[in-house]
Amino acid sequence: SAGIEGFGPDGKRMGRATTASGGALNWLREQICRREQAQASELGVDVFDLIDRELASAPPGCGGVIFQPYLAGARSIYNDARIKGSFTGITLSTTREELMRSVVEGVGFNLSLILDSFRSGGLTIARMPIVGGLGKSAIIRQIFSDILNVELVAYETMQETAAVGAAVLTAFFLIVPVFKGTSIEQMGVHLEAWIFFAVVLMVLLASIAVKQQFDGQEMLWQVTKLAAY
Repeated sequence: SAGIEGFGPDGKRMGRATTASGGALNWLREQICRREQAQASELGVDVFDLIDRELASAPPGCGGVIFQPYLAGARSIYNDARIKGSFTGITLSTTREELMRSVVEGVGFNLSLILDSFRSGGLTIARMPIVGGLGKSAIIRQIFSDILNVELVAYETMQETAAVGAAVLTAFFLIVPVFKGTSIEQMGVHLEAWIFFAVVLMVLLASIAVKQQFDGQEMLWQVTKLAAY
């Protein structure tokens, strides 16, 4: 699920994750946007393209509707599996589009709690990369950017980028200990062999991660812990 990862001024990893941010969007698609699913199937388009149009048509703030995105409990910052999700602020004038957008805004505000916890420690954060399925949508990126008060940088390849990055780090951490304290001259042909091995391993791990839809964030954290040893 979505989270914010990075390194502090001291070089130490700092990161916190939510529980069901992507899950909330999938729930929105499956439970509220069945009409869009039927239309997408008929038109041969991605259902999220149609959902994005609906999100863009609703006003920021969703007419006062607030969505608590805790559909599977809460990780950061509350760390309480008993917390439930909910809609509040619904009135007779609330529209379907406002309910839909409130789901995205709720996820964004949950992420803002994590970012604010970093900022409260004295960090200045004005620009961040965004990867993964949530970042593929321009309207979702804009909603998140407005809530987080940061510039979000998207990449050409967004899907499963975290898993691919974890695979790259895995290959890197396997190579470095082999040549630690060894000069370039001493490495000789072995360096080329290990680089080839690392590239093959990186591609293999990335393929497995994408195929199995591993949690790239969790995979990265496990790799980092292994590297610490």
